[in-house]
Amino acid sequence: PHPYGEAEARAFLAMASSRRAGIVYALTLAGTGTFVGCAGLNTTDRGLELGYWIGEPYWKRGYATEAAHALVDLAFQKTSIQVLHASTRVINP
Repeated sequence: PHPYGEAEARAFLAMASSRRAGIVYALTLAGTGTFVGCAGLNTTDRGLELGYWIGEPYWKRGYATEAAHALVDLAFQKTSIQVLHASTRVINP
């Protein structure tokens, strides 16, 4: 989400590392290893959910689209799910 401060980042990392299910990937640039965001699959009461966030300097470059495509493929190829959930904020720059 934006704005995303250090406190939010620390809370997210704590939550992600304590999960018993789901997976989170760091999104980095292939040439430099620069961190641009993260994306993952999480189990919820509704089933499997796709989520991601991208740092503001890297918006509108297709990184979220690329990550989402890879995670959709992963979810349907490696699990038995029939539905994958995703949502967005009403205000989403």
